[in-house]
Amino acid sequence: MATDGLRGKHIYDHLGVRSTRIDDESAETHMPISDDVRVFGGLRAAPLGLAFEQGVATYMLDRVTAVPVQITLHLRDRGEGVEGIRSETHVVRWGRTLVTTDGQIRDVDDPSRLIAHGSIVWAVVGDPPDRSDWNMMTPSPYEEAGVDVIAAVGIAPLADGRGCRVEGITSQTSGPGGILHAGVLQLLSEESALVAAASATGASRLAAVDCTYNLLQPGKTGPFVATAEVLCIGDEGVDTKVSVRDEGNADRILAVSFVRVRPLG
Repeated sequence: MATDGLRGKHIYDHLGVRSTRIDDESAETHMPISDDVRVFGGLRAAPLGLAFEQGVATYMLDRVTAVPVQITLHLRDRGEGVEGIRSETHVVRWGRTLVTTDGQIRDVDDPSRLIAHGSIVWAVVGDPPDRSDWNMMTPSPYEEAGVDVIAAVGIAPLADGRGCRVEGITSQTSGPGGILHAGVLQLLSEESALVAAASATGASRLAAVDCTYNLLQPGKTGPFVATAEVLCIGDEGVDTKVSVRDEGNADRILAVSFVRVRPLG
């Protein structure tokens, strides 16, 4: 079953994310920037995190099977006039149980322009997967959807203004083993923070600028419900804590994230 609004075989196809391995410990990723991934004149953070994820997977999965347990992303440019980004990721440390990677995201047409930077910590869960048939899985051609990625995934606000929900997992929003893709957890957490910050401040032009996503266990069933708590409102923006639960799986908590939302002038 496909998700209404998502194009291609997977959310990566919808976003046009394409990664190329540089060497055994680094990769570059390209992604077009369209209105699909913008919010109120700024950029959504989560799609940039997806670009990081795919880039690391191109070289990491040759050595181990690993899942992200913490994703940190800092946006430092609204992306005005940017038509595409290039990210480059690198291994900071290979550990027996944890792998740490970091990266930078820059304007593809102006490499001196830093859009965002961040890191991902991965938990090693097994030997490298069999990828013998992966070369046969050609990605769908990118086509701008003309609809915000949040709507395309099916993320909807809660009636009380405290967060968002998405009903389940599809082939387009799944990760390894059929679990909810970490990128969808990022999208759900970021949008919930924006919804809560808007409700608390009355502001309509907001963007997430600093995000730390702590991924605690896999999402298996759904619906997946994210609720955001406003921790403080100050000169630097609105700090929120977002908790995501799997209602269909004993209401287990999947992720706890901290997202700073800033008004856009």
